[in-house]
Amino acid sequence: MKTLLLIALQLVANGSDAYYTNRNMSRHGFHETNPVQRAFVHNSTSLALFSTSEMAGVFSVEHLLRKHHRGRLARAMALTQIGTNTYGAAHSAREGH
Repeated sequence: MKTLLLIALQLVANGSDAYYTNRNMSRHGFHETNPVQRAFVHNSTSLALFSTSEMAGVFSVEHLLRKHHRGRLARAMALTQIGTNTYGAAHSAREGH
């Protein structure tokens, strides 16, 4: 049950970050502050592909960690992902106004 909750929170945080980034892309003077994402995000399609591939990669690594009895590390990775995406969403939401 904890794992499903973490997955749901990760998806919500990632979706929120993508939503606010997408909203801000249409604004004049928009500049993506995430250096990794900046290289890949140029339109809505590339943003969706980046966000989807990011979550697929994170979920794959977390699954492998759990499979090899590293559940605590997988949880730490999930919580880190939730934190970074929540920060990104909050930053993008604040910059959009």
